[in-house]
Amino acid sequence: MTFVADGEPTLDLNLGRVIELIQPLGIKIAVITNGSLIPLGDVREDLAKADWISLKVDCAREEVWRRINRPKPTLRLDAILEAMLEFARVFEQAGFPEGVVNVVTGRGPVAGEALVGHPDVDMVSFTGSTRVGTRVMQLAAERGARVHLELGGKAPFVVLDDADLDAAVQGAVAGSLINTGQDCTAATRAYVHTSLYAEFVSGVADVMAGVR
Repeated sequence: MTFVADGEPTLDLNLGRVIELIQPLGIKIAVITNGSLIPLGDVREDLAKADWISLKVDCAREEVWRRINRPKPTLRLDAILEAMLEFARVFEQAGFPEGVVNVVTGRGPVAGEALVGHPDVDMVSFTGSTRVGTRVMQLAAERGARVHLELGGKAPFVVLDDADLDAAVQGAVAGSLINTGQDCTAATRAYVHTSLYAEFVSGVADVMAGVR
């Protein structure tokens, strides 16, 4: 199970409790999140309960990170990066075998290409630019490795001619406004069958007009 509550797992105060309730069912839980809150001890404690964790930062350069991420003034990139390393060290101190938890740093053309091209890596998941994603796909294809790419394209919302119009309208609005629109998979454009187009546009406009 991949747990993405409210678009940002670590903002859910009940994350740790939810994981505790789900795990007895034998479901593996993955938490994929931005690393902004990893310096907080309670966040690290909750994340440690999951079976698989992916932490990301938008950029490793302070000035670019602030321009892209627009973080709260109290957040510091160096503190986030250090907390990620500390989080990994906790697993080592707990007795995890060497190699189970890995923190790999370095530039894409060096560290990234070494990882993508390594024969022991069966699948590569990458979120980023189309240019880099194309390179990842090229390297993976040379040895037949699977890839999962989330690149710089816009996320389309597709409405076919047999769609439930009311559900489509509500879904399109919710899909574009979730987490105040700050979501990499937010619905940012719509492909609508011509038979439903006029009603869909009118319905979305009506719902949007009531959003506060």
